[in-house]
Amino acid sequence: KWVNISDDTLPGDSNSIGAIAVAPSNPNVIWAGTGESDIRGDMVTGDGVFKSTDAGKSWNYAGLRDTHTTSGIAIDPHNPLVVYVASMGHAFAPDADRGVFKTVDGGKTWTKVLFVNDGTGAIALSMDPTRPATLYAAMWQAQRQPWRLVSGGAGSGLYKTTDGGAHWTNLSRNPGYPRGVLGRLGVAVAPSNPRIVYSIVQAKAGGIFRSDDGGATWRRTNDDMELRQRAFYYMSVFVDPANPNVIYVPNVQGLWLSRDAGRTFRALRPPHGDNHIVWIDPHNSKILLEGNDGGATVSTDGGETWSGEHNQPTGQFYHVSIDDRFPFHIYGAQQDEGSIEGPSASVSGAISGDEWQRAAYGESSPAIPPSLMGAATSRSSCSTTQRSVNTAALVLGRIIRKARRRPSSSIASAGRIPCSSHPRIPKSCSSRRNTCCAATTTGAVGKRSAPISRATIPAPRARPAARSISTKPAPRSIPTFLRWRSRRLTTA
Repeated sequence: KWVNISDDTLPGDSNSIGAIAVAPSNPNVIWAGTGESDIRGDMVTGDGVFKSTDAGKSWNYAGLRDTHTTSGIAIDPHNPLVVYVASMGHAFAPDADRGVFKTVDGGKTWTKVLFVNDGTGAIALSMDPTRPATLYAAMWQAQRQPWRLVSGGAGSGLYKTTDGGAHWTNLSRNPGYPRGVLGRLGVAVAPSNPRIVYSIVQAKAGGIFRSDDGGATWRRTNDDMELRQRAFYYMSVFVDPANPNVIYVPNVQGLWLSRDAGRTFRALRPPHGDNHIVWIDPHNSKILLEGNDGGATVSTDGGETWSGEHNQPTGQFYHVSIDDRFPFHIYGAQQDEGSIEGPSASVSGAISGDEWQRAAYGESSPAIPPSLMGAATSRSSCSTTQRSVNTAALVLGRIIRKARRRPSSSIASAGRIPCSSHPRIPKSCSSRRNTCCAATTTGAVGKRSAPISRATIPAPRARPAARSISTKPAPRSIPTFLRWRSRRLTTA
């Protein structure tokens, strides 16, 4: 069972958690840093770090409000008052409130102990548990702009301190570490042998690197792009507490596991994609807690099987709109969970989950405009999917006519797409009229041409053969093609 310990108790507008840590010496002491550091264009900033001394029942503000983001927290295993916080700072502009910060009085005062420049922030932090004054910090030069992400530069690098942050050494210049421009980095110390350190590096000659002498020298153990694709969003490595040769690298399609120090990997398959973080039980390495875009999921057998997805309500909405019904319906597009529709009021007095249903299949798709919805229909899953398919067909019809430079009537074809055979129509629709989900090529709202059959939709382009390290997705289905065409039109 999962219990929410932040809603209504965490002060301020702290609805985005970038990092969290529990004090090893006192599990009732929890530090939470706000503001996500995976700097997507839709990121949510925070307002500092917060501290709980009663296992999350209550929280107090503990400083660093101007840092905007929190990427890592490291707590001294012997003294819960000594805490280090890594921050990327203001992701959209040069900013001096970024780097690594330290407190020795439980958050009453802070000292900035590592700062490179106002365009470089700290993206990862790892502490030697046997010598807590020894820490490694990954610095990332990056700036998010509305139209692009600038990643990498002279400020990026891996740093080490052995005196609690008073002095730092740039390990990126040591033998074996990649040369040239560095982007985002990740770092992890092996708890069972702290002289072993792993780093994952975004660079032309990047990959997984290992040091057996505390960062003095390095060697690359793996350069596969599957481990470092979409580097701005991933680039983390985690080491088994009991075995320094066992490491985990989360990424898009799976959680990658290596048992030979990173030379080879195999994919574990949590129930949701976009994998970001792993916690390994220090007393039983088979117990894993893995965080992904669907929430947190647990394995008790080393990742062979997992608890179900959606264990926590983690909805993050990109778009919200309403229609002109009474009571009006609400439409929203969620992070990684498609778009949904539901009523604003219910005769039962409370709106239940059963009254919401899927309205479209893309996280970034805008809500369906009321002008394209037509008359109010029932809230059945069939009618909801009808509107999604027909709206996409409107867009597709315009694109096809423009591409072929022919009148709409010349591409008309007889036949419709029956509910029972359409891959995205629920099976419950099969008992309805086969014409309910007909896709039509409409030149403008209110003007209809002949229906378009599946045969007139161009076949999707073939993808290259899958690499051996992972299984690539299947070629686009017809609904995926419709979404892709619609997205091309709306962004043109």
